[in-house]
Amino acid sequence: MRRDRTERLDSLDGLRGIAAVIVMLYHLSLVARPFIDTGRTGDAWWWLTQTPLKALTAGTEAVLVFFVLSAVVVTLPALRTGFSWLGYYGGRLLRIYLPVWGSIALAAALMVVVPRHLDAVTPDSWLARASARTVDLGQLVSEASLWPSTYDV
Repeated sequence: MRRDRTERLDSLDGLRGIAAVIVMLYHLSLVARPFIDTGRTGDAWWWLTQTPLKALTAGTEAVLVFFVLSAVVVTLPALRTGFSWLGYYGGRLLRIYLPVWGSIALAAALMVVVPRHLDAVTPDSWLARASARTVDLGQLVSEASLWPSTYDV
């Protein structure tokens, strides 16, 4: 419920949360599919995909809902009196870049601690081609900028 101009819209946050949970359940269902899809009517996969239970794993649809609601929530501050673009972009940059930098630092640390060997994966597989195996400062800085079109770290 909205009480004044500075509070968040709890109902929109709640819907975004529900959409995020549905996306998570969708990804979990994809991981479980090899174990629950026997190709027969009535198996667990059939129940998750061919009945109203599908709403619990409607990941693609939930992503669209999440992005639309996020766009509304992100643009609402611009409609308020006294809005500052400088403060807005400063906050958005911190909110976006700090988790990215933390993720890249964690990935780089894991690459040092847990080395990746090509002989441990299927030859010419996506994992063999798309993952960095060494830590290169230039690549880390490039990926930390969020400008490249692909990210190996």
